[in-house]
Amino acid sequence: MDQPEPNFLKEFLSTISREILYLTPKLLIAILMIVAAFIIVRFVGSGVRKLLSMADVDGMI
Repeated sequence: MDQPEPNFLKEFLSTISREILYLTPKLLIAILMIVAAFIIVRFVGSGVRKLLSMADVDGMI
């Protein structure tokens, strides 16, 4: 009764590690893309805000 469980656990862990090894590059790329998008949005947002304040349309913000 106790024998199949460690086997199952080993199989499960090996499957998970394989999945992690397979997915890690995609995950890293996704994280990098999200961070880059966040930085771009912040940069563009601050740039737009500066342009708007330079154009003196503070009432619209």
